[in-house]
Amino acid sequence: MKRVWFSILFSFFILNLFSADEEFTTLFNKGFKSIYNFNFEKADSVLSVLNANYFSEPQTQILGANFFWWKIRSGEDNSANRKKYLECLGNLEKLLDKKKREKKLSQPDIFHYINLYSYRARIEIFDNHYIRALTYTAKCNSYIILSSDFENSYEPFNLTSGLYNCFMAIAKENHPLAAPYFLFAPACDKEKGLKQLAKCSASSDILLQTEANYFLMILYGEQEVDYNLSAFYADKLLQKYSDNLLYQYYLFKVKLFSGNLESAMKNLILLFQKSKNVSGLTDAQRKYFTDMAGKDMQEYYKKHPIEKSEN
Repeated sequence: MKRVWFSILFSFFILNLFSADEEFTTLFNKGFKSIYNFNFEKADSVLSVLNANYFSEPQTQILGANFFWWKIRSGEDNSANRKKYLECLGNLEKLLDKKKREKKLSQPDIFHYINLYSYRARIEIFDNHYIRALTYTAKCNSYIILSSDFENSYEPFNLTSGLYNCFMAIAKENHPLAAPYFLFAPACDKEKGLKQLAKCSASSDILLQTEANYFLMILYGEQEVDYNLSAFYADKLLQKYSDNLLYQYYLFKVKLFSGNLESAMKNLILLFQKSKNVSGLTDAQRKYFTDMAGKDMQEYYKKHPIEKSEN
């Protein structure tokens, strides 16, 4: 259950197409691109400027939560990063609740509420607190309902609807014991979800495109099991963010799982090189994905002992 729900909530964040001004948009995009490229020092610098000048913009708090989440998920899981992560979510909730009380909620605000509750559920799932996570996913679902059928008027809803349609359908298939919960969830359609994500992948918005490519990589690598398609989306991500160690790791992983050992080993070497050469990372971050890759190799050779002896 953890893999499915963790995938659902790994990255329910994006952009607001109606940004405060050109400077904000430039900084916001620069911050996300820096995170995608594992340039956490630059992202931290951008976040400081945004907090100083645009603290009341919900996207600033989303960027902050995303920044600390990537640090947590790249080997820097400590109390300081968790505290900052939760602070960003608390700030976001206050900003959105104020708009809600004033009856000024817009489509972007609904989108941000989806982000908020998925982020809150994410950390609970990460800690195996599934009951707590369900309370947040239920709140998230209430805003999914509000956003449904408005994908044509607000493009980012294609992402959230697509993710919901895909992963909720998969959760229903894989976890029949959770059926009572699913009774109260909005209807889902996996094929429709894949089409919505493919539409986002073709978007001219670079952040929307990046998130869709990431989830399509995960879906085809773990759920729909089309390793060639998964590798295709991993390649698309790496064309723009070659220093992202998660994307590098996943390309290695799907090639390994597909049985293409020779190509996987080339990507493994590249992952080690990137882990060593990307600037500004801690020792823990440099080891995090290479250690995961090492465990994958051990599992692979357990299943294919002859190949190990040949190498």
